[in-house]
Amino acid sequence: MSKNTPAQESLQLATPDGGTTNVDKYEFEPIKGYPMLNWRGKRPFTSTQYYPAQLKEVHGEEVDGWRNKIFWGEVRIQAPAVFRNCMFPGQDPATYSGHSGIIRCFGSGVPQWEAHDCVIDPGLWRDPTVTRPGDAPITDLTTWRLGLSWTTGVYGGSCTLRRCEITNVQDGFGLIQAKADPDDPSFSLIEGCWIHRILFYRGEGWHQEEGTHSDAVQTHVGSNLTLRGNMLGGVRDEAGYEANPGYNSGDDAKNAILMLKQEVSNDELDRIENVLIEKNFFQGGVYCINHSFSESRPNLFETTQIRDNYFVRRGNGRYVIRHTDFADCYSNNRIIDLTDDRGFVVGEPIGYQNG
Repeated sequence: MSKNTPAQESLQLATPDGGTTNVDKYEFEPIKGYPMLNWRGKRPFTSTQYYPAQLKEVHGEEVDGWRNKIFWGEVRIQAPAVFRNCMFPGQDPATYSGHSGIIRCFGSGVPQWEAHDCVIDPGLWRDPTVTRPGDAPITDLTTWRLGLSWTTGVYGGSCTLRRCEITNVQDGFGLIQAKADPDDPSFSLIEGCWIHRILFYRGEGWHQEEGTHSDAVQTHVGSNLTLRGNMLGGVRDEAGYEANPGYNSGDDAKNAILMLKQEVSNDELDRIENVLIEKNFFQGGVYCINHSFSESRPNLFETTQIRDNYFVRRGNGRYVIRHTDFADCYSNNRIIDLTDDRGFVVGEPIGYQNG
């Protein structure tokens, strides 16, 4: 590996005279195809370090100050951090006992942190090619699904995620980013990521008959959220959702790909505002986007823009369900048809359903 910055890592918004231009007026390069990530196997094992909250394995010789790392256990962000080319399997699902995240970063005052080219996937606990902490055996499938039914990939906010994959968790990204004060500049940017194959479980040990409520991205509280150029969801297969026990046999999320709602709190510092969702690919879910209004926590999303996104064509026409007052949030969202050469053709505007 090297420290050379990949060409697509940052968007250059500088003008020829050295100034800057407003992001809304900047012409981005067209998005081509799907973000695809591959982890090419473990490098030779070199060391394991033990910390109170996690195990950190180092793989391969250091090159220009960089190494690949696997962080076993819950990672709690308590100081600014930058992760590159890392994997995050989370806690052992066999011993998991409460709702949290593989990366836990919620609460007011959480520092900004970054992850680039990383994979968040508890599937490593079932991977026969991986040596788990303490030579732990492969977690059996039912225990693995039940344990992960409480798990969010990134639980909080104040982050920049670029070219990361999040999979095999109940919710991919859960925005919980309350402001510390009215001038809190905290933000969350998710760009060029792949969030898919969201875990669903219904069966013995789960407290709800309908199973887990699983979304690729879900908002609770917070502001200054940007989703740009991501692949969100995937092919939907109802067979696993209807089975007993229930599971995800496809590549999407059981409920919504994006659940946009003031889920908790009516406090001014907790309002979901300043949201930009653009140039993403959506596929699957009951609806790709469920944009919901809460009578007890009214939020009209006046500062939300959902524009220039692509939705893979589906037979039932369920692309977006939204409250009627949210119509002004949406512009130029279109259907695409996939082609055999892994490209796509842009079609007509999507339809909206009110709910």
